[in-house]
Amino acid sequence: MLEAMTEKRNVIWNRAKSILDAADGRGTLSTEQRAAYDAMIVDLDATDLEIRLTAERETRSEKADALRSDAVARGIPLGGQGAQNGSMALTGEHRHGEWVASEFRAGELLSTIGSGGLTPSQRATRFVDLLTPATAFLSSGVQRVYIPDGYDSYDLPVINTDHAAAWAAEGTDMSTTGFTGSLLPVVPKKIAALAYLSDELVGDSSPSVLNEVGRSMVRSIGLKIDSAAFAATTANGPGGLAGVSGNWNVDAGVNGALLTNLDTVADAAGKVLGAGAADPVIVLHPDLWSLLTRLKAETGSNVPLVSATTGVAGGIERRLLGYPVYLSKQISLTEALGSSGNVTTSIWIYDPSQVYAVFRQPGDGPIIENDRGYSRFKEGLTGLRAITRVGFGFPVPEAIARVRGIKLV
Repeated sequence: MLEAMTEKRNVIWNRAKSILDAADGRGTLSTEQRAAYDAMIVDLDATDLEIRLTAERETRSEKADALRSDAVARGIPLGGQGAQNGSMALTGEHRHGEWVASEFRAGELLSTIGSGGLTPSQRATRFVDLLTPATAFLSSGVQRVYIPDGYDSYDLPVINTDHAAAWAAEGTDMSTTGFTGSLLPVVPKKIAALAYLSDELVGDSSPSVLNEVGRSMVRSIGLKIDSAAFAATTANGPGGLAGVSGNWNVDAGVNGALLTNLDTVADAAGKVLGAGAADPVIVLHPDLWSLLTRLKAETGSNVPLVSATTGVAGGIERRLLGYPVYLSKQISLTEALGSSGNVTTSIWIYDPSQVYAVFRQPGDGPIIENDRGYSRFKEGLTGLRAITRVGFGFPVPEAIARVRGIKLV
């Protein structure tokens, strides 16, 4: 089994390396290449962890077999009805090695998230890597910042006005005016999930129920991050894109309207590019994407105006006007514009290099863990919790555009 997993790891690494080799001479990756490469690195980390845990399980199994052999040599009954002389003995169908294995299994952390000797920063980074596929906001390539313990906020430097460069004759003074800057504080907010499972379920399930519950927690936190990122405000959470002042707004219509072409999207992307931002990404609701894919190139034609293609890693690649598209069901479908009523939605267009997700790392343990049954010992329950702290920073509002008032019907 270890040989097969090692071969799997080599395949993943070679695929990741091929993406790096395909980059231009400066080693620069496109947004799609970066997303594909990051996904492969997550797979690589998970495979490395699987290899390590498998090796540990094999070692434990060998030790359990040795204990069982020793028990047999000492005359200790390991099955059947147990000893009949009143002394303590194992009963039922369990063998000594299986009891030992059950104890280890009940105490293991999530096999796909991390345990053992990982440092707190490694645990935090791995959790974010697993979270990325669950959230369109993080998947879109926004900048991630990790602040250590001891700090409750992160100051993003903001250039308010550029330096006033000027032509100068040789030997004369150079311009020293024009530059002004400020700091934008970002305070990460806590988002958490907690579940209690029976000790029997934790110990007996295969595959581990902890894995499945942990994945569910990751998905739930990812959805909440998306919900906050595309909203104006969230109770107890960070402010999102809809609360940014100074961004570009392009309206589909005074009172909202159906999109029959991509002109408003082109206008919004043009404003972002005109402000000096890099190529943007586009994020919208999947229902709106479905509507756009039904638009035709011209009246009477069956040729779609928008279509998906096969990307670098062999998956579906969505684009509008050449820009990468990401889908999030957390974008509201009940916005209002003018007298439209609460029936419109938005398309978000932004330069991901100018949008920040700031994570605060824990200093004393993993951000997803189980309590091994200690907190509710008398009830026979094992607790599993996931905690992360994240805030958003938008230092350049001009790098963000919003197409508002889009109706679906």
